Amino acid sequence: PTAYTYSTVLNAWAKSPRKDAADKALSMLDRMERSGQERMKPSAMCYNAAMNAIAKSQGRRNKAFDTREVLERMIASGTTPMSSTYSTVLNACAYSHPEEREQSFAVAKQTLLEYLETEESSLKPNVVVFVNFIMCCIYLLPIGSYRNKMATAAFVECDKHGIVNDRVIMRFKTAVATPIFIHQMKQSKIRQKQRTDRKQYELNKARHRQASVDLMKPADLAQSNSQG
Repeated sequence: PTAYTYSTVLNAWAKSPRKDAADKALSMLDRMERSGQERMKPSAMCYNAAMNAIAKSQGRRNKAFDTREVLERMIASGTTPMSSTYSTVLNACAYSHPEEREQSFAVAKQTLLEYLETEESSLKPNVVVFVNFIMCCIYLLPIGSYRNKMATAAFVECDKHGIVNDRVIMRFKTAVATPIFIHQMKQSKIRQKQRTDRKQYELNKARHRQASVDLMKPADLAQSNSQG
């Protein structure tokens, strides 16, 4: 078997509803890493599948730590993480056990910071990463100034990259106090662009309307009547 063969099985475990799916996926990943064979070396897809198996497991404890550990193993092996790798860790953090909220948010914050600081050119800004981090703020932090601060920092960073969409806005609105949400919406670069685009649309619409009116001037109407 090759890494591709194992990745297929790992993806199956990631989609499996069995309670031991995550453990099975991790056991398979361990086997691949221990083999020492180049053809068995786990690919980014293999690591991602193992993380997904953990993140999607119901009722599992230490999901944030386990996915984070796989990420660190991935980096140590020389395999470049993808944006989806980081978003999976953040997803696991967001849906961690209620008793692990504080520790899970620490993992989420560390993961987002590393994602933003990475110099890997293949890692393009991904909106799902920011959506999942804001979800971490909602599910792991109590309502208050720290939650406002963390969610706002993520929103501003997302806006800086020009990838704010309706999902980000909806989650951000849930995460922060209303005055903060309104203020950030006014400051948002993407929202300003949308307002500019709307004004341009209305201007073009008015020009087209005027152009249509100009096609039927009084002289033209008189000529039309004489022909009738």
